[in-house]
Amino acid sequence: MEIRNEKEDRLRAHLQTEIVNLSFRKMKTDEIRHMRCTLKDEYVPRVDDTKPSRKEPPGLMTVYDMDVKEWRRFYVDRLESVEGWESVDNTVDVFA
Repeated sequence: MEIRNEKEDRLRAHLQTEIVNLSFRKMKTDEIRHMRCTLKDEYVPRVDDTKPSRKEPPGLMTVYDMDVKEWRRFYVDRLESVEGWESVDNTVDVFA
């Protein structure tokens, strides 16, 4: 398995059980964005939509932003920090 996919899987698993503080660089402006987010069922709104869910491209993650109460997306390879881990670069497997 590719390292990046493994990191995505581990981050997604963490988001499904916790509220996570993370920082990432926005794609268009390269500005650092801080977000308190989760995928934990008790916090995300229920959707009664019957449309099939679209598949996310590899590396793009959709999470629920706890502060603005809306869904947000970011690229995992643009992460700067994740609560509890020092860095999220490709040279150190911080999700181990």
